[in-house]
Amino acid sequence: AGGGGIGMRVVRAGEDARAAIQAARRDALHAFGDGTLYVERLIEKPRHVEIQVLADHHGAVVHLFERECSVQRRHQKIVEESPSPLLTPALRARMTEAAVRAARAAGYVNAGTIEFLVDGSSFYFLEMNTRLQVEHPVTEATTGLDLVRAQLLVAAGDPLPFSVDTIALQGHAIELRVYAEDPAAGFLPQAGPLLVYREPHGPGVRVDSGVGEGDTVSVHYDPLLAKLIVHAESRPAALARAARALREFAVLGIATNLPLLRALVEHPLVRDGQPDTGLLERELPTLLAAAEPSELDPAAAAVAVHRLLSNTAASTAAGARALPDPWTTLRGWRIGGDDREDDREKARPAPEVQTR
Repeated sequence: AGGGGIGMRVVRAGEDARAAIQAARRDALHAFGDGTLYVERLIEKPRHVEIQVLADHHGAVVHLFERECSVQRRHQKIVEESPSPLLTPALRARMTEAAVRAARAAGYVNAGTIEFLVDGSSFYFLEMNTRLQVEHPVTEATTGLDLVRAQLLVAAGDPLPFSVDTIALQGHAIELRVYAEDPAAGFLPQAGPLLVYREPHGPGVRVDSGVGEGDTVSVHYDPLLAKLIVHAESRPAALARAARALREFAVLGIATNLPLLRALVEHPLVRDGQPDTGLLERELPTLLAAAEPSELDPAAAAVAVHRLLSNTAASTAAGARALPDPWTTLRGWRIGGDDREDDREKARPAPEVQTR
């Protein structure tokens, strides 16, 4: 029970433990129905690096290298990349070996992710996600493999269609999560109509989304609108491609984190490959001040207003032609009734009247 960073508390002094435990337990019970807690060492300014693994029913367990997910808000990832700019070849070998050993020891079968916190040359097990994660396209881009297809083959009892000797990293990939939320209001989720929704396109650009222009974003689901994935031959090229794609990504009607993402990919610590999990929280005022709208926003806004006015005028004209004058229509004017009742009443024979 747990996830999404809900219920986490930092305790720096013994006298603060009781209040922190009570608050964390309340959050956990409310969110997951389970108030069980555990205590672990706090690592200041860690890096969040995870290893993608795949295992089949025939004993094969392989890793598909790493993803770095250090740029987070409220302990939830918003930027992921592969390979990690932090890992040396030696550290990568140690972490991937540990991930494979963990999956094998658990007898795991399927796609999964072993997550670690990294502090210098030391790394610490965080958790295992026993599923395919939101950021799996980053791994697909850098390995050229279809992880969903691999899952289906494993579920069907087939052996993995690749081995560790045939997997190699190809270039650099970055994923940015586009949320319907207002970063300036504490990342408050937003709901409402998508008056304009224009995704970027081009070589090395992939968008996985579940919305379209004209849809209404509901309050009942996670505010994730889309995942923007870019792939290029190097990290600088991937960052440049991400910046260009973000400038071309236009959403109007509700607030999103797109301006924040545009500022993030230009931040010196991100560009230098030195983010930690507390970067966004520390730098939020600076990032919000640097946030800029999309290059397409003014044009998209004009198109949206023109479309809205045109649709409204057309609907009004069509409605005026299609709707009869209610004051000259006598049928159907009964609350909770059906105007066909009038026809049935007229069709019934008149009852016989007996007189004496």
